[in-house]
Amino acid sequence: MAFTLTKEDIKGLSDDQLAAIFESLVTAVFADGRADPVEIERFEKEVEAVPWGKEAADVQKIVGVSKARVAKLANAQDVMTFIQAIAARLTTQDVREKVLRMMGSLMFSDKSFVSDEMNILSAFSEVFHIPAARLEEIRREASK
Repeated sequence: MAFTLTKEDIKGLSDDQLAAIFESLVTAVFADGRADPVEIERFEKEVEAVPWGKEAADVQKIVGVSKARVAKLANAQDVMTFIQAIAARLTTQDVREKVLRMMGSLMFSDKSFVSDEMNILSAFSEVFHIPAARLEEIRREASK
């Protein structure tokens, strides 16, 4: 399986489902409590690489809304509810795994995984029904 979202993955997804992808990616960037410039640069490259089927301005609008939603998360229960809502919108396992892989790549763009990032990645993995062994493979692949 490829680890990049393709035109086929995106085809047929609603704006709400696309927002769920962006919310996942924004969560990855802010998982350690800050948006490192290297992570932001990687985020922009990841987003540009996906054939969203939308104008750049529309993609930026969705990113802005996603950032605002992530910024409102106040505690662990909010985060879990947020992740569960993302999972409810991203029902395809292939897309879920690709999103998790992209998240890992973003988190490791500064060449380290901190505990907060691993906790977020683990929470997404659990809610996405991705086994721990596969999560470890994704973490290793992201850190290459």
